[in-house]
Amino acid sequence: MKPITDPSIANPWINNKPLFSQTGPKAIAMALACCLVLLAFASPAMAQIQRSDFAGNGVPIKVTNFNNASGGVYALDLNLLTNTYNTKANMKATVDLDAKKINVREYSHFASNQKNDPVVGNGTSQVTTQSEAYCKYKLYLRGNTLYAEQIMNPGGPAAKLRVEPSSWTPPRVDGTNVTHVAYAGPKSGYFQQLCGKDWVEYKTGKVGAHASFRETHRDEWSVYLQKSDGARIQLDLHTKQMKVNNSVAANISTARAGGLQ
Repeated sequence: MKPITDPSIANPWINNKPLFSQTGPKAIAMALACCLVLLAFASPAMAQIQRSDFAGNGVPIKVTNFNNASGGVYALDLNLLTNTYNTKANMKATVDLDAKKINVREYSHFASNQKNDPVVGNGTSQVTTQSEAYCKYKLYLRGNTLYAEQIMNPGGPAAKLRVEPSSWTPPRVDGTNVTHVAYAGPKSGYFQQLCGKDWVEYKTGKVGAHASFRETHRDEWSVYLQKSDGARIQLDLHTKQMKVNNSVAANISTARAGGLQ
């Protein structure tokens, strides 16, 4: 992360007065500017998962499709409830859509106050609760969509499972993990990582690839590519600029991580 260099934000004292002791439009504008800077460097926003309907044994409950993402690693904070005494469970996991793996970091089974209750299959595409107390269920990936499904419930046929309000957080896209970069302007297009160090550029409205590139290196915010004729491309996600031979050629409009072609 690059340092904040605006002295009106870096220094909370302006003209020997505390920043937020000032009043009037100028103080409000300064406070808003400070908030915007903080937001610009905040973690990716959480996406909400809505409460589902109750479902019985063998009925899949769709948890999320991660906004139709084709790849990436997502932090999941999942809450579940069984109507057997209305007990709740919580699972914190990372879901890797590229590797098709669910990695459980913390798990509290129904009515448990522990954070390390065991599951079976951790690190695979399906994890299953080991305990059968109150409710036994599995969490699994089908394609890039995550499902929960009750396996058994000692409460009988009327005992069911539902997803409570939960959330997931998208990965930060930066120079270390970006695989797709689109740019805007009179001549728009995008760069796509194919595999390994190979990249290709497509132009909007054109059929087929425009040019091929070889990735030379990366840093925290940029990917550096080289064309066969020696042209050098920098895709800078911090400044949101595409540079050709160190000159700004276009503005970056979107970037994604994961989902290699």
